[in-house]
Parts: sequence; C-alpha cells; structure tokens
Amino acid sequence: MIDIVAAVIAGGKSVRYGRSKLVAGFHGERLVDRALYIASRVSQRTMLIIGEQTPPSNLDCPVYRDIIADCGPVGGIHAALVHAQAEWVAVMPVDMPLLSPRVYELLATCAEKGRPAAARSAFGLQAMVSVWPSAAAPGLEKLLKRGERKVGRVLHLLDGVVVPVAQHMDDYDETWFANVNTPDDLKKLTGG
Repeated sequence: MIDIVAAVIAGGKSVRYGRSKLVAGFHGERLVDRALYIASRVSQRTMLIIGEQTPPSNLDCPVYRDIIADCGPVGGIHAALVHAQAEWVAVMPVDMPLLSPRVYELLATCAEKGRPAAARSAFGLQAMVSVWPSAAAPGLEKLLKRGERKVGRVLHLLDGVVVPVAQHMDDYDETWFANVNTPDDLKKLTGG
C-alpha cells in the first residue's frame, strides 16, 4: 500500500452550473460530501481544495485554497501536492458522484515512481481522476508559471501514465465518470 492522501478538487467557478456545485444536492447529500465520502474510501486522510469560493460548512477535513490563483484544476492539483504530507495524492473532482474508489486502487498499482497516473474511460482521458507524486509539486509550479493550464497537457509534460480503466477492470462502468457540469447533468444522474 502506498502512502497516499485523497484530495477533492473543487476550485471551479461553476459557471455552467450557475451556482456552486459544492452544495448541490445528490440523493440527499451535497456533492462535496459525496466526493469526500469517495475520498475517504481511498485514504483515511482527505482534504478539500477550493479556489476563491466560501468553503462549505460542516466538513470533517482540512480545506486549502489554491496557492496560485486562477489556474484552473492544475492549480488545485498543485495546492494538493504542496499540502499533502504524503508521498502520493489521489486527485478527484467534486463533480463525479458515481466514481468508484477502486479506480484509485488501479491507478496506484500503475503509478511509477515520480510519474502521475491518470484514468482513461470510454469518454477519453480523465485527467482529474489521477494519482500524483507529491514530489512533482515544484515541476508543476514551474509549468503553471509558464502558463500551462490544461491537466492533460501537464500530465504529458510530466511523462504521466494513462491507464485504460475498462481494459483493467472487469466490472467497469461508464457512469463512474459521469460529470456534473449543469443542473441537467445532475438531474440525469439522480433520475429527476
């Protein structure tokens, strides 16, 4: 078992959603609570990374802000790596409420020393479903200062490993990677 902390990245501005996704309801709980539950199945140590928004109340984990503002998800990953206090960080988005924690078990077994590993689903690269070595923080900071903002590109530049999840998991389910970007997306997932 690797030394890993789970970080929920929730720094987005929720422009397409129209309001904060953090507190949007999903089967009687907030999306942030659902994401933190998934995170707790990956590691006993969890954290939430946010941008400028007000942190939600009643959280049972540390909350950190992006260190370098306005850098999108890459900025959130960077903050998670800096605050991790673990060799590895399992990065997960706040808006994939059906994500299986078992995906992270697979990613951890495929991760190589010093290289991040990200999932590939039937939808394509899922760069926010990934594990990162904390030691990558300085390199990631350099890329951010150079203007790199796309997680997929940063993964490539850091020689990341892409793991085709469906090829490795017999019970693969595409809904694990269903992403909530709009209220309609959430309605589809909740059957409402």
